[in-house]
Amino acid sequence: MTEIRPSFTRTLDGDLHPRLHDHKRFFEKHVAELKTATDRAIMRHRSEIVDRQLVLERLASMAIEMLATASVISRTQSILDETGEAQSERELALCDLFCVESGLRFRANRVTLGAFAEVTDAKRRSVAAYIREGGGYFVRDSILDQDTGPRNS
Repeated sequence: MTEIRPSFTRTLDGDLHPRLHDHKRFFEKHVAELKTATDRAIMRHRSEIVDRQLVLERLASMAIEMLATASVISRTQSILDETGEAQSERELALCDLFCVESGLRFRANRVTLGAFAEVTDAKRRSVAAYIREGGGYFVRDSILDQDTGPRNS
């Protein structure tokens, strides 16, 4: 049986306004990084990848950032096409801000897939177990001056 592979493109096709070129370049770089990170995770964990929820969470977050970034770039280009650059300064500024912040979120997830992922994930699981064991995480609400949840004492 022939294996069917989805088509994969590393580029954001279409003509873009020059002010969006840097965003396109970073988007395409991040697409390649997501592919590499996914391939590495699959090679590292093999069939156990489906049980590696924290790894999958990071990969999914990276993919979500890519979809959101592509959508913002596309929408901004549509607005530029409709109204022109002079009337689209606000949208360009919003696009710039979103793309920078999205890139930071993307990179944070990529970095946490690196060498310290096992240590970080073990700590997250340990803290989660501790909180479950204690019946939750409760803090004193300074405004209401009361606990925010029940205690197991």
